[in-house]
Amino acid sequence: MGIEFEVSEELTGITLAYANKDFIADKIFHRVPVGTSTFSYKQYKKDLNLQLPETLVGDSGMPNSVDFASENKYATVRGDALMDEIPQSKISDGKDNLEDLQGDSVEMLTNVFLACREKRLADLLADETVYNGNSKTLTNDEKLTDTSVDLLSMIEDTRLKCWFEPNTIIMSRAVYSYVRRNQSLVSAFHKNLNSHGLLLGEELKDVLQIENVFVGMGVANTKKRGQTPSYANLWGNNIILAYINPKAKLDKDMTFGLTAEKGKRQVFTAFNGIPGTDGVNYVKISEKITDVITCPDCGYLLKNVI
Repeated sequence: MGIEFEVSEELTGITLAYANKDFIADKIFHRVPVGTSTFSYKQYKKDLNLQLPETLVGDSGMPNSVDFASENKYATVRGDALMDEIPQSKISDGKDNLEDLQGDSVEMLTNVFLACREKRLADLLADETVYNGNSKTLTNDEKLTDTSVDLLSMIEDTRLKCWFEPNTIIMSRAVYSYVRRNQSLVSAFHKNLNSHGLLLGEELKDVLQIENVFVGMGVANTKKRGQTPSYANLWGNNIILAYINPKAKLDKDMTFGLTAEKGKRQVFTAFNGIPGTDGVNYVKISEKITDVITCPDCGYLLKNVI
């Protein structure tokens, strides 16, 4: 006999309210609702656009209409779920109540869930094939481990290759550590060629003339269970510049990318009396989302910068 899961509105409220400041995926790609699992979206490319239309029109003529040329693409949301088990014997002992244990379980599951979502987006944005040629892998002489590398000029050259002016820069904690002490940036901020030190977040925005600086702090064990652990930042050794429009839709307005979401994340609960002596309570979290690149030319990848 199958186990019947029911949606818990209270626990769903917990997962939707949960936040971890170390994760930046939802700050980069905002979520846009879709009504079906398979959906269409517009993908814009620079080489299809930037032509200048004829504006001359006669007294009774029809003016030319203007629209950004795009390709219709299709994608499917992926289903993701995680589950936790709470033995009924633990509640029966009288030390805890099911409500508290379920709430703790939801917070734990949500944190892992968001880390997995973070890793998927970080891997997508580390893929140079999604940038329509807008990527560069740094040579050993260009790496930021040498703080005298002219990062300011490198970023300025990079932003000129983006279709829209980038308003967002994305990096890992490790990369941020080298960026904020890069001498070309520090000197530009203090207007002194011999300046040294560390730039704060707002100071970095000021010197780069950029709206958003997103630093991913999330770390994961890259080895499989049973292997010697090896920990790495989810966002790797890259710098990503992008134009992010938080109001863009799947079929309207331009942005580097966004996340399609079918329904909201939910929490389900169920009880199975078969396992153990007293049975097991299940807590399951699930959602259906996928990340899509809607304008490859609005992003640029600097790869392996450290």
